[in-house]
This record gives sequence, structure tokens and C-alpha cells, in this order.
Amino acid sequence: MKKLLLTVILMLLFPLSVYSQPDLEFISLKLFETGYNTVPRSERYYTTYFSKDDARYIGYEIYLKNNLYNIRDNNFNIKAKYYYPDGSLMGAPEMNKTMPYDWESGYFWHSWGWDDPGNWKVGTYTIEIYIDGRYIIQQQFTIYDPNDSRQYNYRDNGYEFDGIKFLESGYNLPDYEDYRYATHFRKYDARYIYTEVDITNNLYNIRNQTHEMVFKYYNPDGSLRGRIDADYEIKSDWKTSWITRGWGWDEPGNWPVGTYKVEVYMDNRFLTEGMFTIY
Repeated sequence: MKKLLLTVILMLLFPLSVYSQPDLEFISLKLFETGYNTVPRSERYYTTYFSKDDARYIGYEIYLKNNLYNIRDNNFNIKAKYYYPDGSLMGAPEMNKTMPYDWESGYFWHSWGWDDPGNWKVGTYTIEIYIDGRYIIQQQFTIYDPNDSRQYNYRDNGYEFDGIKFLESGYNLPDYEDYRYATHFRKYDARYIYTEVDITNNLYNIRNQTHEMVFKYYNPDGSLRGRIDADYEIKSDWKTSWITRGWGWDEPGNWPVGTYKVEVYMDNRFLTEGMFTIY
């Protein structure tokens, strides 16, 4: 009886979380153009803008962390939903994959399109990624007509989005080589949750550029938790760069349990969104 009473007291003091760390964690998503036979990773050109004259298959590459490392093989399903510019579903290719038990992380890819170029209609498409039925992330990509001078020239942006990642830290970030990316964070450890956006510089060795960025953090119920505005300078001699901004507290334990969303805007244009969980 005493043992049962003690167990009940402990459960009241330390209730079981309804959230837990998943077997897999999303790290990054990148898009590339390819033929029916996928281009090797070393030869991929990652971008979110594709010429109508050249585009065949639009592939995605997702980078995942294996939380069953050295425990057992990790079996999972990845589904990608491709949407036309008008929002209707274009296709939903999926694949069953295995992460071997001795892999700490892994890259996986699939694609949708045609063997020959010229079939993609001009416009902005959306791709959503699901793992075992769980929504992970969405990303937009644009098919443009290089022969139409009236169309928006994507290089006027000066940049291309290359990935979104999350990490936990104190007010001061560690050295970059010590960043530890994740999407699930323990409530009793989490202080600031930082969002990193990776950028490819389309004005490399041409000129410096400055952009206005906004990071919007949303609570699990969809309400706005906070907004961060930042000026972001990309030096002309940087081929790639990143900007990192965070929201939180100096001390851990203040984040309520749940799944949060972060939206990122660049020059008043939606860039990307991502989700992280406090458990």
C-alpha cells in the first residue's frame, strides 16, 4: 500500500509527458532538378527556382537524425505531396526506407515529374513532407519561363533558400561547429529555441545585399507567441550564409509542452516554415 501511494505521489509530481522523442528527427530539406535516374549527391544543384525549359523531375532530399542509433534498424515511410500553383494535388510519391542501426543520420530522396523537360507549367508549387503520416515541413518552389522578359526574374532576389533547422541554446550561441540540430527538446532543458535559415548567395562576387527578415513563433494552439525582426546582410564574397534567431528564456523549464511552428519571411515574402516540439 505504501509503495502504491508513493507511486501515485511521484506521478502527480512528475506527470508522464504526452510527447516523446520520435525515432527520426528532421534536420533539413533541399530541392534539386534531376532526370529519371537521380543525380548523385555530389552533383546536385540545390535551388527553389527551376527553368521551364530544363525542368524534368523536381527532387527533394531530406536529412534525418536517427534516434535509434545503435539500438535497432529504423523502418519508416516518407510521403511527399506536390501541389499545383492553384493548390490542387499534383501527386504524392512515397517510399518505405530503412535507416540501419549503425547510422547516426542519413539522406533520403525522391522526385516527381517527367522524363522530358517542358511539361511543368509556370508558377509556384508547394511540396509537403510526411513521415509515417506525421507532417514534417513544407517548401515552395517556382517554375519560371526564361524566355519571358515580363516574368519575375528570380535572381533579382539575390538569394535562394537552402534549409531551415532548429537548435537549443542559452542566450549566447555556441561556436558553429558545436551546433546540435534537433526538432524535439526536453521541457526541463529547453532555454532558447533558435531557428537557422540557410541561404545561397546569387550575387556572389557581385555586391553586398541586405534583407529584412521576420521570424514568427506560434504556440501549439496557433496563437502568436513572438515575433523577431532582423536586418540580414549577405557579403558579396559569401557563397552561402545563414541567419539564426531565437525565442525563449535564460533559464530552462518555461516552455509549455506542445508542438510549435515558426514562419520565416524575407523582404515581406514568405520564405519557409518549420515545426519543433517541447516534451
